[in-house]
Amino acid sequence: AGAAVAVERLLELGFAVDTRDAHGASAVLHACGAGHRDIAAHLLDAGADATLAANNGVTPLAAAVGAHREALVSLLIERDVPVDQRLPDDATALMIAAAMGHADTVERLLDAGADIAAVDARGHGALHAAAQFGFEHNDSLRARRLFDVLLKRNADTNLADKEGKTPLLLLLGAQLRPGSDCDATHLGALLPVLLDAGAKLEHADQRGVLPSLSAR
Repeated sequence: AGAAVAVERLLELGFAVDTRDAHGASAVLHACGAGHRDIAAHLLDAGADATLAANNGVTPLAAAVGAHREALVSLLIERDVPVDQRLPDDATALMIAAAMGHADTVERLLDAGADIAAVDARGHGALHAAAQFGFEHNDSLRARRLFDVLLKRNADTNLADKEGKTPLLLLLGAQLRPGSDCDATHLGALLPVLLDAGAKLEHADQRGVLPSLSAR
């Protein structure tokens, strides 16, 4: 409450609502990343631009998604912030949420109209990001929930990135040297999810690496 009062006082004194710090971050971006919903709402009510990105390209929505601030994500969506605003390397908030394993945020963004077919500069879509999360984190239930949310919205299981890697290949560690160690039990629980959704085992990347050779 004290912070909200301080913000209101600063605005009354004439401080510009979109004043940025040395890193180009606005007050509303800081509020969204820190989880201060009341302050963010007050700034938005005062006319703050929720699309302003910091010098590193991070937007208020990306900050809220990255910090898993669900209340702030919902607030920004309610205020009609563009959910597919591009970030560095052409990423979107949906890709960030998927990469971090936040299925609830992924679902919220999709409900708000996020483009599940969007790809970044590498050709990665949200399902690629989810597959990468699945490979790097041995949390089968969380990864399964993430896959389920994306596949329910018809994410393309065979979308290949610019190196020919599909989500299935990334799930099996194709970004590493063939034969790299992995948690077979964890990946074994996730593999059928993509296969049942139509992922092709015969798809090889630019190196000729097949899913069956990616990780053992």
